[in-house]
Amino acid sequence: MSDHYDHELPTGRNLFISILMNVVITISEIVGGIVSGSLALLADAFHNATDTLAGVLALWTLRLGRRAHDEQYTFGYRRAEILSAGINAGAMAVISFILFREAYERFLHPVPIRGGIMLVVALVGLVANLVSVLLLHRSAGESLNVRGAYLHLLSDTLSSVGVVVGGVVVTLWHVTWVDPLVTVLVAVWVLKEAFSVVREAGGILMERAPIGLELARLEADICALSHVKDLHHVHVWQVSDTETMFEGHINVDDISVNDTGPIREQIQDLLHTKYGITHATLQFEFECCQGAGLIVNGRD
Repeated sequence: MSDHYDHELPTGRNLFISILMNVVITISEIVGGIVSGSLALLADAFHNATDTLAGVLALWTLRLGRRAHDEQYTFGYRRAEILSAGINAGAMAVISFILFREAYERFLHPVPIRGGIMLVVALVGLVANLVSVLLLHRSAGESLNVRGAYLHLLSDTLSSVGVVVGGVVVTLWHVTWVDPLVTVLVAVWVLKEAFSVVREAGGILMERAPIGLELARLEADICALSHVKDLHHVHVWQVSDTETMFEGHINVDDISVNDTGPIREQIQDLLHTKYGITHATLQFEFECCQGAGLIVNGRD
């Protein structure tokens, strides 16, 4: 728990820095978008505003997840981070459809754009977004919650790149349709990444087994241990993106309760080291639940 807490300290600090930077970017891009008439810049500002909210939500749930387990939340508060990731991804999806609509309107009714202002503001936003992305890059691979906020920032960085390119094109060739085209491309990226996070967060909330875990191989490994006859009534699920739970019934030979201690230790060590399971509940039996399958319905 202390290692996890120590890891979250720099993560929380980096999230806070990225939030402050996004507030500055959002204000500058709103002003720049209004003055220049650039939809892509205003869209980028709107997206940056959601980045700020995403960062605030991620930071709050990161701190909430540190709370100790209690009588009401016996699994702790770590799923608050999964909810945060899902909410952030859902917001990204909504934003993408709003951007599609705004781009469509701008395609139908183009307006003059001051490419020079658009380009300068977009460059400032790009640099700030790159710094924020670098701050959260490492943590994004270790936490779904941070990944949700990170994807907001990464997609906005790509948006800033697109706005910069659009600013160059508008300034040099006065091609105004590039502005809504950039908006559409950003919206497609946002929607794609949002779906990825929603799918992963939804799987955890539905108590899905970790992706890649092969129950048949796990069963074979456990049944290969001395005195173990079969494994059944198995449940494997994720509480968060870093915590996996396991429970199962173990049929053993006619041995004393005291003799099941070493078997339990072997199974728990196997589950942790080979399958990444952080907590296991094992029920030892002798000739019980004959014919029960590895997976059974809760009613059975």
